[in-house]
Amino acid sequence: MISSLAPRNRSNYLDKCPNLSLSTNLFQVDFREDIKIYIYSVKITPDISHEDVKRLRNILIHSRKIIERLVGTFAISGRTLFGSKCLSGKDELNLKTEFEGTPYQIFLKMVKQVALSDIHSQDKRKSGVVFAFLNNMVKNFFYELDYTEIGRSRKYFDSQHYHQLEAARVLVYKGYSSNFTLLEGGLFLRIDPSFKIVRS
Repeated sequence: MISSLAPRNRSNYLDKCPNLSLSTNLFQVDFREDIKIYIYSVKITPDISHEDVKRLRNILIHSRKIIERLVGTFAISGRTLFGSKCLSGKDELNLKTEFEGTPYQIFLKMVKQVALSDIHSQDKRKSGVVFAFLNNMVKNFFYELDYTEIGRSRKYFDSQHYHQLEAARVLVYKGYSSNFTLLEGGLFLRIDPSFKIVRS
């Protein structure tokens, strides 16, 4: 003989549970997938050494207002610029600027365009361009806060403030690691605390 169990009153059980606060390192990002990204190659005269990427970035940031007017919100990666607008009626643009007393001429040439919807593409080259754009937007944000990336680690450290351990002769830098990831629930920005130990 099989007897059925009385249904459990779950509402009473849940009422007795304490409220819990849940923290996460994932932040969901909503974006319009029909937006396109325009990729520009960057050339500059006088030429700047490939080892001095920071100076080239600073020159472009110094000219942010005029560049944003032409190519929209942009992110910088080496000698590549990701823009949110297409040059009106042009594939190439040159502009003059001055940085730290030196006149420069910047040449931007559009080489490719992709849609944000390509982030779902099985073709890693297409989805990779979108991730590169998003991750470089975050990189630009950290650089404006005067954080420094060590290598291509997507880890950014506050280079102006650190803790010195004299006995061990090391410096401890605090910072964050950050990158975008695509999950079942959508696109998320992952941010984690990070530390870097450097011998003094």
